[in-house]
Amino acid sequence: MTIRQSGMTVRKRFMLRALCLILFCSLVIYVIQLYRNTYNGSNRKSFFRDRLGSQVYGDNMEGSVGPQFSGDGSGSGGIAAGWSDTQGSPVVSLREKLVHFDLKGMPFTVEAYKTIFPFLKKIGVTGVLMEYEDMFPFHGKLQAIANKAAYNVSDIRTILKLAQDNNLKVIPLVQTFGHLEFVLKLEDFASLREVAGYPQVICPTNNKSNELIHEMIDQIMSLHPDVEYLHIGSDEVYYLGLCPLCQDRMNRLKMDPADLFLSHATHVASYVRDKHNVQPIMWDDEFRNLDERLITKYGIGNLVEILIWNYHPDVHNRIRPNVWEKYSKIFKAVWIGSAFKGADKPNSIVTNETHYLSNHYSWMDVISEYQNRVNIKGIFLTGWQRYDHFSTLCEIFPVAIPSLVSCMFYLNGVGQQPRMDKIFHLASTYLDCGSDMLFCRFPGSQIYSEVLTLLGLQSSMKRIKEQSIYLGWAQNVNLQLQFSSPSHVESVLQEVVKLRVELDRLQTNLFTQLRSMFPEWSVQEWMYTHFVPLASEVNSLESNLGKLSKKITFPVRPLKFPAITFETGSSQGAKLSDL
Repeated sequence: MTIRQSGMTVRKRFMLRALCLILFCSLVIYVIQLYRNTYNGSNRKSFFRDRLGSQVYGDNMEGSVGPQFSGDGSGSGGIAAGWSDTQGSPVVSLREKLVHFDLKGMPFTVEAYKTIFPFLKKIGVTGVLMEYEDMFPFHGKLQAIANKAAYNVSDIRTILKLAQDNNLKVIPLVQTFGHLEFVLKLEDFASLREVAGYPQVICPTNNKSNELIHEMIDQIMSLHPDVEYLHIGSDEVYYLGLCPLCQDRMNRLKMDPADLFLSHATHVASYVRDKHNVQPIMWDDEFRNLDERLITKYGIGNLVEILIWNYHPDVHNRIRPNVWEKYSKIFKAVWIGSAFKGADKPNSIVTNETHYLSNHYSWMDVISEYQNRVNIKGIFLTGWQRYDHFSTLCEIFPVAIPSLVSCMFYLNGVGQQPRMDKIFHLASTYLDCGSDMLFCRFPGSQIYSEVLTLLGLQSSMKRIKEQSIYLGWAQNVNLQLQFSSPSHVESVLQEVVKLRVELDRLQTNLFTQLRSMFPEWSVQEWMYTHFVPLASEVNSLESNLGKLSKKITFPVRPLKFPAITFETGSSQGAKLSDL
């Protein structure tokens, strides 16, 4: 090859590499631009989570891709429509927007409603769904089912007056079929269970079941004489046709579990309408798989309005078109059930705003598709505090207010669908939150701040336990045998002491703030659920490391471990389960 040919080859290679580099850079720029213009909910933390970093939440965030518009606005109820730079979409008009209070966990003090209800009015909420459960002041035959620290009659009247003063419609909820754990857990009512060992579902055939339910309804209605609606629950009726009475009834009358459900629900709905002249509402899930002709046979569509609920970011896939078609033929009116908290994980300490806002994006798409075929009256934003009566506490109401405001921001933008990150930013501005989300202004904002701090300390403990110096020199075996490198022990101990000092400060602040909105007994439960496990772990680790740090000399190997036996019946050593 000549020198000239060699030079041309080098130039060609150089030009080829340059071209490849240009193409690669163009691709990178395109991808970055695409990401900026398209919100990927599954890979982004919400605005309210950014301060904590991925070490707390990871990258496995649930969410959905919302419609890609941006905007700004304020108006109706303090936050409403008027978004700019939006794309046209089917107008969704929701006449009612009600917030659900799940009082079977962390019920508010009566005083707290004086700040909460005006706030709800300000953000455009039109009513509240009060699920009292055992916090209602049941009396007489039902006195045993009431929480010993339940609201009294005066408390209920005060709460209702506060709601009225803030133009909030009140709808009480009383369970009448499933989720009667707070009643059926008791010895006095255990005989009414559908399954003897499970206090979840009441037997619909036992005459005493109807007597109990009638009395519960009557007592609740006696303190809510002016309401338009009564929610009679009836979701997740997992066990039917299993008790001897129901099996005998099915055999005699040629019924199946679907008949049992519809017969009982129809009876309860008729009782509510006939005696109290109010409109019953029911959860819809038990109707989804029932035959249209069977539902029509019982005439329940003329008695109840159903609340169609789903808390996922893909409502379309969860509630199929055939269900909507069936409901459109049977029920004169329906309601929608979304979630702003309490439907992500049963032990959540903070709210996954992306998940809940995604749920609302999905719901609005579904509503826009079916609103001309089904009479949709409004939406209930549910805020569960426990998954059931026995479940641990999930995120509390003050911690979920940024989520609630974001969801209301979106719902109030009728026919407009701004980008999720824009909604989070506007909600943050509305709540006067700083960039680190520690200085917001809303009811319970200081609780929100302290809970975020606790979450940060949980993350700190996790980071300590992931460090090589901990993994190698501060494991249980090191602590039990008091055998480790002093310098490494001191290093871990310093971090643990710092963490314990922060926890001590936080404990005082958390107690103070929680007591400002919740009764003492519920504050104690929350602390034991979410604070004490971390504090106990840190205190124990500090104590063991402190003892180990004082050791100057160490034994030669082999070290003395308790003997472990593997033979059944051996009398020597200890079993693994005893160590």
